[in-house]
Amino acid sequence: MKTRKIQILGIMPYEVMESHLIKIARERDDLTLTTFVGDLKKGVEFVDKKISNQYDVIISRGGTAEMINEVTNIPVIEIPLTVYDILGAIKLAENYESKFAIVGFPAITRVAHLLCDLLRYDFKICTIQSEAQVTDTLTSLKEDGYSMVLCDMITHTLARRLGLNSILITSGIESIEQALNQAVKLCTSYAQSRQKNLILSETLKNQPTNTIILDEDGSVFFSTCNEHQEMIIEHLTAMIDSGPPLITKKTFQLIGSYLYAITATPIEVDDQYLVAFHMEANPALINHRKHGITYSNHLEIENQLVNHFYSFIPQSMISLFDQITDYSYPIMIVGEEGTDKNQAAAIIYTQSSAHKNPYIKIDCALVNNKSWNFLVDHHDSPFYDSHNTIYISHINELSEVRRKQLLSVIVNLGVCKRNHLIMSCTKQARELNCSSSTAFINTLSCICLQLPPLREHLEEISSISSLYLNFLNLELSKNVIGFEPDALNLMRQYNWPYNYIQLKRILRELVLSTQTLYITAEAVENILSKESQRTDKATSSSITKETSTANIDTNQTLAKINQDIIQIVLEQYNGNQSKAAKKLGISRTTLWRYIK
Repeated sequence: MKTRKIQILGIMPYEVMESHLIKIARERDDLTLTTFVGDLKKGVEFVDKKISNQYDVIISRGGTAEMINEVTNIPVIEIPLTVYDILGAIKLAENYESKFAIVGFPAITRVAHLLCDLLRYDFKICTIQSEAQVTDTLTSLKEDGYSMVLCDMITHTLARRLGLNSILITSGIESIEQALNQAVKLCTSYAQSRQKNLILSETLKNQPTNTIILDEDGSVFFSTCNEHQEMIIEHLTAMIDSGPPLITKKTFQLIGSYLYAITATPIEVDDQYLVAFHMEANPALINHRKHGITYSNHLEIENQLVNHFYSFIPQSMISLFDQITDYSYPIMIVGEEGTDKNQAAAIIYTQSSAHKNPYIKIDCALVNNKSWNFLVDHHDSPFYDSHNTIYISHINELSEVRRKQLLSVIVNLGVCKRNHLIMSCTKQARELNCSSSTAFINTLSCICLQLPPLREHLEEISSISSLYLNFLNLELSKNVIGFEPDALNLMRQYNWPYNYIQLKRILRELVLSTQTLYITAEAVENILSKESQRTDKATSSSITKETSTANIDTNQTLAKINQDIIQIVLEQYNGNQSKAAKKLGISRTTLWRYIK
């Protein structure tokens, strides 16, 4: 007789843990694994609304596991957090140069207190009992001068929204495998029940239509819908607000980007009145993506900010956002290449009162003639719509004729009065402002947000690197916990002509090539040397012209003029002091003295 496979549902707080669980499960032939990525409330809602009793056991972690256990009769196995998991996060955070705290549910903080007692660490530890406490705890920490937290996934997500940096405490592969073994052992001695419901559910799921059954209050009784369920249920609930149908009815509803044919059938079981909706979807004839024009909602943008590798918020950028008190005015973001202007625009959108409405990005570097004509002439152009956030990036890439045409359209259509307008412009190094943005700033009375280059905030490199290493360790399954002291000094001495984007790329290459716990000075020196060589050819062809035309104030003292010249040459050689000294005809020691 063929042994029935154990049906396991994994509710994981983040995608990397999901991939580890899937990898371990593939090596076993006694189970079938289904996974969902969602922390705390999302994980609980998935269990509460989207599954019946088709699973034998659920595997989750921390507070999510505790909350799921309260809403289901299915056994829940918790993935443990080991002392090593938390110690690794603490060691990674030791590279961070500002105050940080440990925040989490008791599963995390119990181990953290034990470690601090044993190793005599003096870290602030905050225990939370529910998701509702997270925001107040983080707000209080921020007011007390803390800029980073070590935490679980839900705290990690909320910290980013509040402008705090965070390092995610992760469970190791051994802990995940231990939980999986425990789940299999439990289900081996706990067998078949729910067969009739399982057969019925699978039969409905294999139908060409989705089925959702709601009670009179709009609560989900049963569902086979896997995508956009919340949005769909909101529409279905509105259909029965005026009273459940007494007979079977068919209607069409446009939900998101799909047109649904919906059949509503009343069901009365005992004294319970239900409505079964059978739904068939077809893509609506609406094109929400054109060349260089993209439409997003606030959930997509928040997910991008929280989960993307480039989601670190430099402290210098946070202080700039604090200066913006009214998000209703047009905003012009100006910065050199690689200063994360797109990320700045996304953060402004999520903090504005219009964050529940669509976010429309127009990338001038990608817009073709057809898209341009759609923007300035078509009645479906986002410039004719209202209550949205419109982000126009790379306006410096437009020709002078198109810039004038764009400004004319914005003014004549009153775009700023009906929408929240954000623009960005890329300036060159040492340029005070982006000349392409001047007419927009003056005509539209823009709030101007100047993003500083990385070379003006080299003190942030230690903190940035610490946080990015946490992301890279998750993404690449590595265990790099910091830099050798000399290696970090080399990183601070480099000029970073392409700013934060270049730093992130270099960190990724370093982590990929490092086989030890710490990144060595030799590795940093090698990769920065190669990086300089990539730009040397272009630099050498223009160095004489740039030096001769540099804007040097000759009314300064001779010492200050010398410093300005040295800074220009250093920038032209991307911070390479040896090459700069050779060009200036002085020794590296003399150059170092001038720099100091």
